[in-house]
Amino acid sequence: MAAAISAAEAPAPTEPVSPPPAPVAATEPAAEPASPPPAPTSDTAELARGLFPAAAAVGIAASQEPTPGGSVNDLYAQLFPDGAPQTTAETVEPTVEMAGALQGVPFGPLRVQAAVDIRYIDADTFVGSTGEPVRDRYLEVVPRLIARAPVSDGSVTFEYMPSLRAFATFDQVNSNSHRANFGLDLPVGPSVILRVQDSFVSGTLDTREVDPGGEYFFGLGQFRRNTLSGGMSILVGPRTSLELEAGANAVRFQEPSTFFDYDTRFATAGLGYELSPNLRAIFAYQYDTLPTPAERPEAEARAHNAKVTLTGDLVPLLSGQVFLGFRDQKTPNAAEGGTRYTGFIMGGALTKQFSRRSDVTLFVNRSTPASAFEDNAFYVYTALQGSARFPLFFQLQAQGGLGYQWNDYRTVAEEIGAPREDRIVAWYVGLRRPVHRQLFLSATYRRQERRSNIDRFNVDADGFILQLEWDIFGSNP
Repeated sequence: MAAAISAAEAPAPTEPVSPPPAPVAATEPAAEPASPPPAPTSDTAELARGLFPAAAAVGIAASQEPTPGGSVNDLYAQLFPDGAPQTTAETVEPTVEMAGALQGVPFGPLRVQAAVDIRYIDADTFVGSTGEPVRDRYLEVVPRLIARAPVSDGSVTFEYMPSLRAFATFDQVNSNSHRANFGLDLPVGPSVILRVQDSFVSGTLDTREVDPGGEYFFGLGQFRRNTLSGGMSILVGPRTSLELEAGANAVRFQEPSTFFDYDTRFATAGLGYELSPNLRAIFAYQYDTLPTPAERPEAEARAHNAKVTLTGDLVPLLSGQVFLGFRDQKTPNAAEGGTRYTGFIMGGALTKQFSRRSDVTLFVNRSTPASAFEDNAFYVYTALQGSARFPLFFQLQAQGGLGYQWNDYRTVAEEIGAPREDRIVAWYVGLRRPVHRQLFLSATYRRQERRSNIDRFNVDADGFILQLEWDIFGSNP
């Protein structure tokens, strides 16, 4: 879960909101920013991923999704900071837009997009050493900047999104978060494309950045996470390509917490095949490892994965990315019952687009995040979530989502003489309306209920977020 439930949250998950702005009379009909093509839309997709980061793929290694969401995308992560958007190293990263498709306002060789969200948050927080929630109210300002520039026939992208908080009762809630992403997409000759991604996150409340499944939600400490990956796509036939990728992830805490420092490494090789102009399949093998952490040797892990991924338009107006695979993971230092996982894994998101302002998105996930609970090396994290948005009268847009998550452990818990089991249900409802051509006002209510067979992990939390969104250049990132 997250450190605090922001009233204007990530799930990050998204990932918090300023004082209620006075409605501004629109001098002309306010227009919504154009929705992206039938991939998960900015509003719906990020809200859903925040609720439960079901887009997270399998694997021990976790890496930040390269593009911060816009609008109310990040609300869940602040509302339930453990719900910050998250993808793992096994997720096929979205490619950087090619030079001819760059969006934004020109600044010399750069194309720049900028926005700022101001949120007032009234929500439960988890800043103590136990899972008991406490209420807090605070202001959060989240500027977003995306700069892109053409490089040869490719492009380079830089993104920065700080979350600046103030007026909270607790110092941990007042702590700021910072996210920065760098991406390079560079064709080399007629048949090779090189890709480099680097993602940096620092914070306290954004707990799912270090633990995608939400075991870590109290006893918080400031952390830094950096994920670096690189790969290439080599065309070996008219519709066939060789896909190679490798990367590393490092998590370090600057303060004491109930989680631990760790590193992950992964390498992937696969074959891509173009099923149609807008649909691609990748058949891949991946090896990933979590070297023995000094603080927690139980978490050492190594795994082999085989999976197939579909990306693009499955049918007209239904698009996204999903994968299904098999994982064989060994964790030799865990207690009896938790030294191995063999089973299926899955992840992804599919969006059905009905109109420019109306869509439904489904997120799924099954993976094995590292665990800090007793003698477990990992737990099995499975999540399903749906989210939707649709227009109402008076230019209002309704948004909502519902998710269910299973966290299942393998070793016997001391308190109950059986493995721990957590079940989490979360939902949100909200309204959004333009008050000017580039200014939007939204209100969201979210609730999360965690049920466990260990009583001290039974927790309910909710929060309210009032948010003002300003698309500075008229093109929401």
